[in-house]
Amino acid sequence: MKTVRSWLIVLVAAVALAALTLTVALIPAVQRRVVLWIASGRPGMTLEVDHVAIRPGMAEIRGLRLQQAGVQVAVAEASFDISWWQAAVHRRLILRSARVTGMKVDLTRYSGPTGLRSGSASPPPSQPGAPVIGPQSDVKAGAALPDNPAQPAFAGILNHLHLPWEVVLDACDVEVDILFPRTSGKLPGGARLKLTGGHFGPRRDAEFDFDATVRNPDPGAPVDEVTTRGALTATLNGRSAVERVGIHLDAAARGPLVPAAARLQADIVLARTPVGETYAVALNSLEAGVVSRLLNLDGDYVAGSSTLTGSWQVLANHRQVAPFALGFAVPEFSVSGDGRFEVNFAAMNLQLAGRLTGHASRLDLIDSRLRELNELGVTAAFDLRS
Repeated sequence: MKTVRSWLIVLVAAVALAALTLTVALIPAVQRRVVLWIASGRPGMTLEVDHVAIRPGMAEIRGLRLQQAGVQVAVAEASFDISWWQAAVHRRLILRSARVTGMKVDLTRYSGPTGLRSGSASPPPSQPGAPVIGPQSDVKAGAALPDNPAQPAFAGILNHLHLPWEVVLDACDVEVDILFPRTSGKLPGGARLKLTGGHFGPRRDAEFDFDATVRNPDPGAPVDEVTTRGALTATLNGRSAVERVGIHLDAAARGPLVPAAARLQADIVLARTPVGETYAVALNSLEAGVVSRLLNLDGDYVAGSSTLTGSWQVLANHRQVAPFALGFAVPEFSVSGDGRFEVNFAAMNLQLAGRLTGHASRLDLIDSRLRELNELGVTAAFDLRS
């Protein structure tokens, strides 16, 4: 009887200790300190956060400020309706909703990656007779390497878009302001992005809408704002592999030297087919309500072939694209042509054929050393192979 009573006391004490530990772990102040402690171990990163609350079925963060490599990120509030049980036990990331407001990204002091930088010393070349360090250091001279199956040099694009976990996102609402670095003594520009949508997951057709506004604060710029509205669609199969991706963009440029809003439309489609994958890119210009095709690319990949084949067509001039350069000088040009291409990634061969007619002037806007050319024109039918 005493033994049973002793074990009962131990069990009750263990349950009480676990309940106390769980209660303390769910206190927002404790969670905030844990997050700051984890961040303190990351060299070069500074993190501050006012509020962290992680509870069953939800996570909430307020007043986050992060700085690393000169990039400053601030988030006023972020909340997520998430199933922690599904993530921990079944490796399924189930997000019923994700909402981020007041997010700001400041890139004006971005210092680049922390690894090797331009001008830094590169690793010394290996010397003859030096020991080999790496996976093959134990392979003796003349010994056969392990028999690994050869991977195709190119296996399509969608084949790489496979999620390791099952991810479900029912709804999202994200707003972010981005401040770009200063260039050539000009004022730093900025952009505002808003993303909404959802219904993302296996055997679903997801759709996200986004609005983006890119601003150029230079008072002498011919274009001071480019706005873009678009939609992203994605279809996943039951194995969380992407079957189709579609992107539609509608951009408008406005400024003191643009009498009427210049518009560009872009459509990008990547889709699986019974024999492989197919890709399509179309870029259109809208002038006075008239749609003009500027660029058209179509490509096909047959599974296992490592070869991409397709066709191209171009008909464009500088007046259609210059308003979207946001202050960067664009030479005067006009170009038209069409043809076909074939890329063999296994043999690293390229075949490009077609006809092209083009004209360009004021090339000194790209480089002052091109001023001597004054004007350049070309008319050609070609069949290039490499």
